[in-house]
Amino acid sequence: AAAVLGREFSVAMLAAVLDKSPEVLASDMRAPMAAGLLVTRGRGNNERYIFKHALVRDVAYKSQLNSERLGMHSRVADALLDQFAAYADAHPDVVARHLTEAGRFDEAESFWSLAGSLYRTQAALVESAACYDQARVCLSRLTRTPEVLKRMVEVILAQRPVLWPLGDGTRLMDALWVAEAAAVELA
Repeated sequence: AAAVLGREFSVAMLAAVLDKSPEVLASDMRAPMAAGLLVTRGRGNNERYIFKHALVRDVAYKSQLNSERLGMHSRVADALLDQFAAYADAHPDVVARHLTEAGRFDEAESFWSLAGSLYRTQAALVESAACYDQARVCLSRLTRTPEVLKRMVEVILAQRPVLWPLGDGTRLMDALWVAEAAAVELA
């Protein structure tokens, strides 16, 4: 479960996802720490676990069954939204990634779009464009209803002012052709 959270994760988040007390969790983490797989940083509410090496985290992540990993991503997304709202508001891309990995594409698109907008206001155009791309991918996984097509056009129009300053004219034109096709399909 911890590997789904990433290479570094807070005790509070892992406890919320696993529905365990921090004390029980500390006991559960003794063996991986003794084996040198995890280290801790901080104390109290700021305590974090860190996989000692990214490859250890990757092996732990990939050793989970797909259905188990899907469910765990969903639980992480729910915990972020329900118990860590301030973090979720500041990092919508993290919520979006977990929703995407959980197969909750409709919800994920909203958070990818929000992250794209947030990065755009910070002038982080590459990150913004990547988030909008992920929003489009999520929408492409949904049934092509009029609402989904409308949202696709909205995402592309929001991404347009990001792609132009990046000088990515080909990508911009491709996106606009997708928007035009969606608009024609809506008409």
